[in-house]
Amino acid sequence: MTMIERAAYPLNEAAELLGGLHRGTLYNMKKRGELRFVKIGRRSMIPADEIRRLVGITTTGPDHDSEL
Repeated sequence: MTMIERAAYPLNEAAELLGGLHRGTLYNMKKRGELRFVKIGRRSMIPADEIRRLVGITTTGPDHDSEL
C-alpha cells in the first residue's frame, strides 16, 4: 500500500501532531504570525510544511519523514 502525503491537516489533527496543543493555542500562534493557516472552503487547515517547520523536520536528505 502506498501512503499519500497530505498537503494540509485540519486543526484538530495538526494540534495532535504538534504534541497535543489546544486549538486555541494554534489560533494564538496564527495571530502572532508564528503559524500559517490556509482556508479550503470554509475549513481552516495547517499546511504540512508548517508542521514540519515547527517540529524541526527536514524535507530533504535521508532523514526525510514521509508521514507528514
